Amino acid sequence: MFGKAYRAGGAEAIKKMWTLGTNPSEIVSPGMWTLNSYRAGERAVLSENKFWGEWNKDSRGQALPYLDRYSFRIVSDLNAGLAAFLAGQIDAFAPRNADDLAQIKRAVDAGNLKATLIANQSPTAASQWIVFNWNKASDPAKQKLFRDVRFRRAMSHLANRQAMIQLALGGLGTENYYSVYPIFKQQLAVAANAPKYPSTRKQPVSCLPRWATPRRTLRAS
Repeated sequence: MFGKAYRAGGAEAIKKMWTLGTNPSEIVSPGMWTLNSYRAGERAVLSENKFWGEWNKDSRGQALPYLDRYSFRIVSDLNAGLAAFLAGQIDAFAPRNADDLAQIKRAVDAGNLKATLIANQSPTAASQWIVFNWNKASDPAKQKLFRDVRFRRAMSHLANRQAMIQLALGGLGTENYYSVYPIFKQQLAVAANAPKYPSTRKQPVSCLPRWATPRRTLRAS
């Protein structure tokens, strides 16, 4: 399918295969869902991919997925999503932080929202991190600093991961020192002996290269 388009017009031909105006029935999906309908900025409706269920079954031999249809309401941002959930307009919402969770719990406790909170049901394949731009040709000093492994180790020592988890995630998170998500336990076991640079007060200074001065200001750009 893709090969024919690529041979005819390269990557640009593949980009043009499916657009927002394409009939959903013409869009091929290898997963458990196929696109039933889509209204930009409003809603996307997915239907069960019956072919997927032919070779994906549960322990009882029942084809997956269990649902026939899955409807997504498209919102402008997560604040709008939370408001829609609190108003009972959508069935599920994943709180992004402790404040979201507190608002939902207050609504449930007050009897204004009939919902079940499932905290820490399982880890998710998601993480947040800070990266430094190695290609700062406009500022050779920063470029040299960012490329120095001692600087990056010092920054890791400065990052109080546990405080971030408590303040931003309400304690619902896991410290991570690798690019592997916590949910992948087998891969983490392999990296168990890899070096870690936990938060300390004294260690960051000793890690910094001699030419790095703490008076320089780093700005996000």
